[in-house]
Amino acid sequence: MPKSTWILGESANAGADVRLFCLPYAGGSAAVYRDWVSALAPAIEVRPVQLPGRANRFAEQLFDRLHPLVDELADAIQPYLHRSYALFGHSMGALLAFELAHRIRALGAPAPEHLIVSGHRAPPVADPEPPVHGLGDDELMLELDRLAAPATAHLADDELRRLMVPVIRADFAVCETYVYACDVPLACPITAFGGREDPKIQASALEAWALETSGPFDLQLVDGGHFFIDEAAPAVHERLRDVLLTGRHVAP
Repeated sequence: MPKSTWILGESANAGADVRLFCLPYAGGSAAVYRDWVSALAPAIEVRPVQLPGRANRFAEQLFDRLHPLVDELADAIQPYLHRSYALFGHSMGALLAFELAHRIRALGAPAPEHLIVSGHRAPPVADPEPPVHGLGDDELMLELDRLAAPATAHLADDELRRLMVPVIRADFAVCETYVYACDVPLACPITAFGGREDPKIQASALEAWALETSGPFDLQLVDGGHFFIDEAAPAVHERLRDVLLTGRHVAP
């Protein structure tokens, strides 16, 4: 299999029970999930997804609309779907994972065994925040600090902030221009993760994900704010093992 710029991680874990594709939040890269590879091995093979415009793909054009991004990702991921797999995405990544699952189904490719959405309201639930991707650079970064602190502490360096502004703007545009189109619910189970102290996402907005599957739905709340996947990583890893290994064959 040729090496992909989209799908990172080495496929050396042939004995894993399930392959987990992980999609990053806005402004994030595949490095968000670097520690997950060893933390979830050997039963779960983590394959982080690298989006264009960041890290080793920094020179590539950014996407600012969701569906063209998902179309290209779906084409890139198909060669990796020959074994049991699940999709995980946090915040923007949850929206990408959801639409990716629908796109995979439309292509007739093997369906995910599980969809795990984290830190994002269900697609039909309106975002109460006004769009920010059209703000000026300084205003955009101030808004990011307001919405995402303390996760933005690493962007204190002015040069790094300058480099990240286009990525943040494009990713916010991906989310803020997205229009939900009601479709036949997915057949795979959906598990929604949320932070108990997340000021952005209420439990009711997570519970609405239940309408997007004809299979089982589960809500997992973890201590922490919007970036609980970093703040409470060990707890998240433990829950993921339970979801993917213990409960993965629960019947609808």
